[in-house]
Amino acid sequence: MSYKKLTKIYSQGAQVTHKTIDKLPPNVKSHIRAIVVFGDPFKDKAFNGVNPAIVHTECYPNDMVCNGLPLPVGAHNEYDKQVPAVTDWIAKTLGPL
Repeated sequence: MSYKKLTKIYSQGAQVTHKTIDKLPPNVKSHIRAIVVFGDPFKDKAFNGVNPAIVHTECYPNDMVCNGLPLPVGAHNEYDKQVPAVTDWIAKTLGPL
């Protein structure tokens, strides 16, 4: 059986996703088709074993969390504005679901 799953990952969820993907075996990682993270505290850390071309990270320059400070205020709470652009990226990356 083949299926596709799409999950949006935000803030500490992005941090957990980095740690989880690091622990996945290569045969599982090979099934990942796209990763989208918003407000990622680990934005400068690659997802090990995942092609960077299928990773999209949204981090505003003035987002304190993306800059290493655990202050989820201001810009960190405004990523909903990026949904249309990210949706386009997902559609181009994944194709029809």
